[in-house]
Amino acid sequence: ESLRPLVRKASLVVDLKTSGDLACVPFPGVLEQIMTNFVNNTVIHAARPDGKPVEVDVSIARQPDGTVQLSYADRGAGMRPEVRAKAFQPFFTTQRTGGTGLGLHIVQSLVADVLHGKITLDSTPSEGTKFVITFAVE
Repeated sequence: ESLRPLVRKASLVVDLKTSGDLACVPFPGVLEQIMTNFVNNTVIHAARPDGKPVEVDVSIARQPDGTVQLSYADRGAGMRPEVRAKAFQPFFTTQRTGGTGLGLHIVQSLVADVLHGKITLDSTPSEGTKFVITFAVE
């Protein structure tokens, strides 16, 4: 809900899916920060050259093993391999002005240090970017 104005202004088309018992997912503020960073990155970096809205798929689901999996995928500009390789490094940015280059580093730190989980990144130029976060729920 808190991201709705940004999503609307950027003309993102978001599909959100949830499944399984998510009532005891810890640290909702951490998940909100992660989602905020993902959406901001999509708004800043994923614009399509044809000007069409960027489609975003978000899912969060309890897995059969009891873990929770959060998936965030945009069908935007994607990342070149050299950008993808540095995406989680602190202060790495492709913007000449504005960004601090901390967004994805903060996400990785929150996943590892607070959620004690794992994050993967898959991105292909012109096809989009996908993050998958998996963490245990006590």
